[in-house]
Amino acid sequence: LMTIVAEEGVGALFKGVFPRVIQLGLNHAIRFTGYQSSRNMLVEGMFAQDDMKPLDQTLMKMLSGTLLGALLNSVFPHLLQ
Repeated sequence: LMTIVAEEGVGALFKGVFPRVIQLGLNHAIRFTGYQSSRNMLVEGMFAQDDMKPLDQTLMKMLSGTLLGALLNSVFPHLLQ
């Protein structure tokens, strides 16, 4: 580390941090937005029932998260690493 700091400066220790932070921010934004949309579509849209049990709601939320994860990993594998 001392050699890097001596030859390239302190900024060299943080090369690549900004692009990675942007990548992770996009990852979380896409996942959050996609999960909320798919959850609302499943729980409040397609399978909306007034007497839906909490377990059924939980299963729908889990299903939406699983489907979204599979979709995003196949479409944007390089973005979500």
